[in-house]
Amino acid sequence: LAAKTAPLLCHPSSWLRYASVSFLAGMAKRLRLTDVHCFLLPTLRPFLKREMVVVTEESLLESLKSAISRYNFMKALTIPMQSHRLNTSESDATPPGRGRRQAILSRVQESSEAEVG
Repeated sequence: LAAKTAPLLCHPSSWLRYASVSFLAGMAKRLRLTDVHCFLLPTLRPFLKREMVVVTEESLLESLKSAISRYNFMKALTIPMQSHRLNTSESDATPPGRGRRQAILSRVQESSEAEVG
């Protein structure tokens, strides 16, 4: 669940970002410290400006990279869909799957890193 929720930490909507922070902080509260450091923090690390020792709502909000712009978010979603339509015909079109979602998430993450850097 953390891997699916973490990309929402850079979403343009502040409501989604705060809901994700709240969910992840609640998850960290229920996990043992070793599990937080071994499983949760490595998932969150690409979306953080600095390392964290304790995961709380406040520490997550202070450590988050800034959100990407809505334009870049939409661009990251639409470009893979357009290239998929161009590269496939009706006969060999495959339904979107896990690989396509991973590509979209990595584009969103790259956009986020480009805006920060």
